[in-house]
Amino acid sequence: MNSLSRNQIDQIAADLEFQGITFEPLKSELLDHLICDVELEMENGSDFIHAWLSVKNKIPHNHFNHLQTETMELLSKKINPVRIFGLISIALLAFATLFKTLHLAGTGQLLLAFLVAISVTLIIGSVRSVKIYSEKKGRGIIWLTTFIIISFILALCCLTLQLPGAEPLLYFSIISIAILFPALSVYFYSSSKKLKDYLLIRLIQDNQSIIEGSALTLIGFGLIFNYSALLLGQMNYGGIIYFIFSIILIGMYVYSLTWKYYIESDSTGNRYTLLLLITSSVAFIMFLMPVIRIDYGLVLRSSLAFVPMIILCLITAVNYYKFSNSKNKSTLTILSVLLLFYPLLRLGTKLQWYSDIVATLITNNYFILGFLLVLIVLLIAFRKERLFKALIILTMASHMIPSL
Repeated sequence: MNSLSRNQIDQIAADLEFQGITFEPLKSELLDHLICDVELEMENGSDFIHAWLSVKNKIPHNHFNHLQTETMELLSKKINPVRIFGLISIALLAFATLFKTLHLAGTGQLLLAFLVAISVTLIIGSVRSVKIYSEKKGRGIIWLTTFIIISFILALCCLTLQLPGAEPLLYFSIISIAILFPALSVYFYSSSKKLKDYLLIRLIQDNQSIIEGSALTLIGFGLIFNYSALLLGQMNYGGIIYFIFSIILIGMYVYSLTWKYYIESDSTGNRYTLLLLITSSVAFIMFLMPVIRIDYGLVLRSSLAFVPMIILCLITAVNYYKFSNSKNKSTLTILSVLLLFYPLLRLGTKLQWYSDIVATLITNNYFILGFLLVLIVLLIAFRKERLFKALIILTMASHMIPSL
């Protein structure tokens, strides 16, 4: 039997990667089978090029992608430490919320246990991802991002427990995020079409549901935490922490959704892509600034809270109107435009653009819970639309901080 050369085997392996096969065990298995098939074709008199084309033509379109998806789904159903520690983290956060609400002792210990569990989850997840995927680019960024996010979680826990060193740690994590993410955006923008298999982008794509679910879970805990206080027209600082964490988490996620667009489009000469880079980066940095507790003044602080949401609503509307292939693109364009009126309304209320009647309506408990119900309905109706879904979650988290 004809044996393939190293270069020929590398060519088949590169073709598999080009078709999206990145899970190393599956790629090795497929590579062995394809080598055997090509060698059989060459035994019948074909040269390597024609033998490989013949084998490829027998494979249904997108078969490899479907095969990898099915493989990853089967693996995800198996017990793994990431899933276990993730569930433990949620349970600890739930108990901490319950204990704090009922004014029971042990809230601090539960929050610290949550910090340990979520940190272990992030570290194990990073280790597994680096081992599972074959991409070499982006491993250092994965570790750096993990470290910064853990620092941010630790800062929030320290703030909740009123521990010393909370604010310096919060400043460090927020400033690090504000530098790292825009730098990555510029990197992906300037490297158009060359980084489609970058590890961080692949991980975000693979974990979209987990990110969205985590943000919704935090909002849920915040609601439980604040529900009785909201009915009394008061606010509980502990509940706001959950909403702020959800805003930062989903804000980072929405911002990262632009990266895939940069690597799939020709950035050179594309005015929209450059405009997206600038506006999304400005909105992202503005999102982070209110977390750092500085006296910005009423006008600037209110603008920092609501202008980023207005920008993201406009970006979402333009995306669905001009670039999306969604069958609901017209509806989602209109809804995205309508949603931007909410942060405009909140901003105008803070800056006293409107009468006291409007301000009273915005802070009314019935309006708060009623609008939340509307957002939940939209979330369910368009749950498959990633960008719009993220925008809804972001609006929900912001909406649940009436005093913002």
